Amino acid sequence: MIEIVPSTKPVPNDEDLVTPDEIITLLESNRMRIRILGSMVLTVCGLLISTSLVILFFILKELSAKTPMAIPILLFSVIGCLTISIISGVISAYLPTPTAVCTRLELIDLLTRIYRSEYRRVTISVAFLLLGVLLFSMCLAFFALTSL
Repeated sequence: MIEIVPSTKPVPNDEDLVTPDEIITLLESNRMRIRILGSMVLTVCGLLISTSLVILFFILKELSAKTPMAIPILLFSVIGCLTISIISGVISAYLPTPTAVCTRLELIDLLTRIYRSEYRRVTISVAFLLLGVLLFSMCLAFFALTSL
């Protein structure tokens, strides 16, 4: 059963309330953090893809009966995960369709929707980057163990 009781918190003054300009500034600074994270993910993915390709070409060139086929398969999966991460990172930075806003409330709503969209896509990008790093580490460990 729901019981309605008076609030025990004091009513804030007008000075203590958050203004729409402060909300807009907060949303813009959060979007800037998301874009910076997306840029870092793109940089790390680019470096790891280059490294994975070099190792893959080295392994394929020196392929012997001693080298298991799981290593090139793992490297291909690393490259696939990193590619998905890059695509998701680029899509997160993609500008949405222009929308006309007339009030600050509409602007806050629009910025919140854009922020949530960017956040979801960058989260997917980071998840695939972490999966790619995990697979890359497994591949290098497996390669080191089999070449002993």
